[in-house]
Amino acid sequence: MDFTYEKMAYFYDRTTSHIKCVILIQEFVNKQFGNQFKVNYWHDASKFFADTHFGYYYMTFKYLGEKVSKEEERECAEAWLQHYTNETHHPEYHTLSETIDTMNENEIFEMVCDWLAMSYEFGEKDWTEFWMNKMSNKFEWTEEQRLLISKLLVMAVENKKEIIELLDKNVKFPKWNCN
Repeated sequence: MDFTYEKMAYFYDRTTSHIKCVILIQEFVNKQFGNQFKVNYWHDASKFFADTHFGYYYMTFKYLGEKVSKEEERECAEAWLQHYTNETHHPEYHTLSETIDTMNENEIFEMVCDWLAMSYEFGEKDWTEFWMNKMSNKFEWTEEQRLLISKLLVMAVENKKEIIELLDKNVKFPKWNCN
């Protein structure tokens, strides 16, 4: 895959927009829950680590439909592995040497806000679909974790219009022309 200034700028703009989106959602949701959580202003910082930078670059454009070589695919996999072994809001972090029940409330809060940010970015109508179809049975969640995830998602769905207005006003995801 070739490198261009335009692609690098898109990668940085898209990634920083995602991070900003997650932080704004965390702030909104946290306020709704009486500020019981800690907002992680370093969300996804590992995506900018030098050792995985190119893997995330390749992954960004792979998801936009560009072909990646086997070497670039390996770098994507290494970047993802590095990311979820360093970012505690990913359930995979907790399954490496422990069990998912070590994932605390704040990490679950950040995880759900990350899901909501992705749902917003990709214009998904149902903000609960990712949980229902991909995550609810992927890990052995405790009942307390399931209850918290449910509460967070219900609150987000109930306040979806306000959250979208907040994000529309403050976050601008770049567009990429794949042609």
